[in-house]
Amino acid sequence: MRFVFLLPLVFATSAMAAASSASDNILVELSRCDSSFFAALNRNAGAFASTPYLVKEGPVASFKVADRTDLDRSLRRFTPALKISGFETFGYFDEHLSLGGDEAVISWGFILRAPMATVLKATQASLWDTSRLQQDGDVYARSEQWDLAQPDAGWQKIDTPGGAESRPGTIDRVLQIEAYEKDPSMTRFACTLRGAVTLELLKAARPDLNATQLGNK
Repeated sequence: MRFVFLLPLVFATSAMAAASSASDNILVELSRCDSSFFAALNRNAGAFASTPYLVKEGPVASFKVADRTDLDRSLRRFTPALKISGFETFGYFDEHLSLGGDEAVISWGFILRAPMATVLKATQASLWDTSRLQQDGDVYARSEQWDLAQPDAGWQKIDTPGGAESRPGTIDRVLQIEAYEKDPSMTRFACTLRGAVTLELLKAARPDLNATQLGNK
């Protein structure tokens, strides 16, 4: 009889440990700022079974927000908070800001309930191409650039400050880690595409989107 009562607890504990372990690589995959993140969400969907906002679409998955084009509705708060890569996570954001013409800023990532120094200490060694992560004031950033005139060159590694504007005819891909502006005790861990973002590049980086519909999700 003693074992009958213990089994559910053992199974529950094992399930929670497995879910925590499954989410451990999510920030590492996000740091690549490409489709790897969305494939990882799909592989580890079981770790996020507590939220109805993770939607699987073929080989990828993503957290859905109300409206990507409205900053007041582009953040999906997690209630209760999710555990991602060891951090209690306040929410996921997915933003699309049009700058006119072909210019846009597209950002996605998490708000972590931990100070930036804590997040950096825990993740910096395992982030993709972490040696190029550099401090730019209060922001830590790593940048790559795509030149539309030289598509065969692919993403070129550059050392550009996180807040610099993209050159005409180029797209910057930036990993940014910074204090969350609405609550500096939390950290904004984000990927950003900015500049003359093409549908082809958007499809490659954001396979969760219907690239012809950049607004509501």
